[in-house]
Amino acid sequence: MGILYTFATMFSRSLILLLLLVATAFAQEAPKGIEDFMEDTADPEGQIINLPVGAVLSDSPPLDHIIEGVGTVVYSTVPIHSAATKTSRIIRFAVPGEKMIVTANNEDWYSIRMYNGREGFIERRNLKTVKVFYDESVTTNYMNKRLNVELHEIVKRFNRLMNESIFLEKFQLIPRILISNSSTRRGTITITLEYSAVDSSGNIIPSRQANVLNNELQKLVELIFMKMLPTKVQNYVIIIKKPLFSDDGHVINVSGEYATLTLKAEDATIAKIKESPLLTLTESTMPVDELFREYPY
Repeated sequence: MGILYTFATMFSRSLILLLLLVATAFAQEAPKGIEDFMEDTADPEGQIINLPVGAVLSDSPPLDHIIEGVGTVVYSTVPIHSAATKTSRIIRFAVPGEKMIVTANNEDWYSIRMYNGREGFIERRNLKTVKVFYDESVTTNYMNKRLNVELHEIVKRFNRLMNESIFLEKFQLIPRILISNSSTRRGTITITLEYSAVDSSGNIIPSRQANVLNNELQKLVELIFMKMLPTKVQNYVIIIKKPLFSDDGHVINVSGEYATLTLKAEDATIAKIKESPLLTLTESTMPVDELFREYPY
């Protein structure tokens, strides 16, 4: 038991560090090809269709969704053109530090409005964007997509850590969490998770063993809630499903009710989160300290 406790303690610390790194560092990744992930994947009800696992979004919606922005000229004698070409007529020359309104853009040019109300075009390399305003519906839809992608990445890395852990080698059994659905409707964002026990081949199996990694799974759920909070809706819901097994131990499906946790925005204030663990602020159909203590069987 002493060795197992030591293993659990070391693994718990490593997992906490990994999850913190995932939560902070992943948002900084911004590979090219952002347009590939920006198709409108929301239906009229606000349903979010899952994006490809591993897809990454940058920190802001693409600039072609700009409604209006404020930019600052960064070089001296920057020409403002009458059209988005270098050969077009030069309206005037801007000076360093001059502010102007950005109204649209393409790959190389900003459409701008000057202090005197006149409009023109300036090369993007000559203007530093310091504040950008987006259409609210674009921003909301983008945030939902970004959340979906980030949560898939967090869960994928969590499962990878489980697969590489000493617990799989020791017990030939580890917990697995998958995201099966995510949606935003009527002020509530809902993430549906699947909780199961898998063997070294990744097959779901029933088990009456105690789950010694239940604390790590609870921390993962807390992290998912933390990633949901910036979407600023009224309610955050995590539905957890478990496998249903036949009498001979084969998986029928993963639609069994395990637990539902609801966090109200009014209860998720910074002051309350500082005072109490986030899970204790939720309304749960299962006592939160009992979550994941046993494997589904």
